[in-house]
Amino acid sequence: MIYTIVIYLTYFVLLCSGIWSIWHFRYLMPKFKVLAVYTWLSIIVQGISETLASQRINNLFLSHVYAVLSFVILTRFYCMLLRPFISDVLFKGQMISFVLLAIVNVIWWQPLTTFNSIPLTVEALVFIVFSLSTFILTLNEALNHHVRPFLRSLNWINSGIFLYFTGSLLLFYNGEIIIHVIMGKWSAYTMLLHTVLTMVLYICIGIGLWLSPKI
Repeated sequence: MIYTIVIYLTYFVLLCSGIWSIWHFRYLMPKFKVLAVYTWLSIIVQGISETLASQRINNLFLSHVYAVLSFVILTRFYCMLLRPFISDVLFKGQMISFVLLAIVNVIWWQPLTTFNSIPLTVEALVFIVFSLSTFILTLNEALNHHVRPFLRSLNWINSGIFLYFTGSLLLFYNGEIIIHVIMGKWSAYTMLLHTVLTMVLYICIGIGLWLSPKI
């Protein structure tokens, strides 16, 4: 019962963020338009996932696809944000490396019908590093001049990304164990925890987009 309430609250928050971002998309700064696309992707994937689950069709392949697309989109966001300090080549190299990792993972280790814990764990580690780097940047008065106009918005978004990936890291790493070994209420608790973290992420992104400067 609690899990159902939380998951529908998460869908509601995501849908509100997506609708708002569509309505105000043309007024958003380019870096925030990237996050708007991220919310749209999440809505589409969640919708397809729920539809397949209702038909009792394996939907784990969506996790493989979503991991790649979300990694590229969020990396693009941090690339635009940290461009004055980190070369674009590094970000592009990470995107290419992650896509190759995801492909190799599907071929050799975790097929599309299984949980993709390896790419998700790597993704979590990367964005923990990116978000911590951003926190350091925003705290440094000598370096944060280019983010000051949207600092309040950025703090919400970056906090949501940090909390989500930090909280989900162990869940991603032990995903196969949680799905196939841990049964009953403990498995339900871990899924509930991930849903709560997801809702926190979408709330923070939604507030960040709402507070972001308009052009």
